[in-house]
Amino acid sequence: CWALDPGAAWHGYRHVAPGYAMTDPAKLTILTPGFDRATGAYADHGIPAPVVAEFLRDYQVVPEKNDLNSLLFLLTPGVESSKAGTLLSALTAFKRFHDDNATLDVALPEFVARRKARYSGVRLRDLCAEMHAFYREHNVSALQRAQFRPEHLPTAAMLPYKAAQILTRNKVDFLPLDQISGRIATTLMLVYPPGIATVLPGERLDERAKPMLDYLKMFERSANLFPGFENEVQGLYRRTEPDGSIRFYTYVVRE
Repeated sequence: CWALDPGAAWHGYRHVAPGYAMTDPAKLTILTPGFDRATGAYADHGIPAPVVAEFLRDYQVVPEKNDLNSLLFLLTPGVESSKAGTLLSALTAFKRFHDDNATLDVALPEFVARRKARYSGVRLRDLCAEMHAFYREHNVSALQRAQFRPEHLPTAAMLPYKAAQILTRNKVDFLPLDQISGRIATTLMLVYPPGIATVLPGERLDERAKPMLDYLKMFERSANLFPGFENEVQGLYRRTEPDGSIRFYTYVVRE
């Protein structure tokens, strides 16, 4: 275990008390390149974790979960050293394909076979660069932090159970994500991982909630640009529009 000491650059937490937290020895977290570990700023090039996770699954190595720049594996007493060797071999193979900028047809053949129109002929390093640039352009890391700051906690317009009752009684509007600003949520909204709710039923999606809405809109845009690498988003519902684009919808209190 490693303690998360205050001021240490490696863990990235700015506000942590001495002796308050340490790493979990039963969990292995792999951070993918993409950030300056000392400053937290985006690097020029990065390797998004969703790409690595998809590659590992092709090698029958299944992460417990991944976010945009980390992968989590669970360790148990039954895990032998050979398992670690399998993981290292798969990661080494990914690095080789990445450094050679192999086509996804070679690096991720089964994945590409299901999405030829988007990914056939695309190269691995180029895809990583495109996805990393997208996250950097939208400053996703700052959006993640902003959602949990006190000044961005949404205004509670009614109790959560009241909003849930309104939903079950169908006194709601089903609207696309870009039309719900100022309305009252009736569903719990979260992105998994990490699976922490940032909007609760009964909260008004006002200016205080702007980081939450911008974060969700980023995932909507990402679903259109990078099909197959989507995160699970709860409280929102994916619909394919007549033009083929993906749009997120949700239920808000009818006004």
